[in-house]
Amino acid sequence: MNMKYAIILFFLVFVSSCFGQLKEVVSMEEEGWKTYQVIENIKIEYRIDKCEDGENNNEVWAVFRFTNNSLSEKEISWTPKWERDNVCVNCNYLNDKEFKHTIHLAPNETIQGEACVNKDSRTYIFSHFVTVYPGMDKKKLTSFEFIDITVKEI
Repeated sequence: MNMKYAIILFFLVFVSSCFGQLKEVVSMEEEGWKTYQVIENIKIEYRIDKCEDGENNNEVWAVFRFTNNSLSEKEISWTPKWERDNVCVNCNYLNDKEFKHTIHLAPNETIQGEACVNKDSRTYIFSHFVTVYPGMDKKKLTSFEFIDITVKEI
């Protein structure tokens, strides 16, 4: 009888660990460029950057780099989902069109975000303030995920 329960328990743990790995959720503890995902010859990378330009040097950002490694023009679309202190911030808005991002990439083109230059919201997610003063939010970005990723040839 005990062996039967042990086998069932092992199977349940194994299956749940397999399904848990299907999500591309990122921990914010990593440094340098890390590959998030490669889909249809488009490489998506991220890194955690501290802004050190003198003006905004109190901020940390998750920035993204998109590289089209194909010989054809591509369009990639996704919806970013992110958590601050392990609580989903935008889960109630994931179906809103304003949260959907799209980037067009020429063959071998790279589009990359920069921590101090937050002009293109497709290429970054704000993480946290380095120094928190009274009245500022203390929460930090703990993970992000790109959902509903699609790539099509243009």
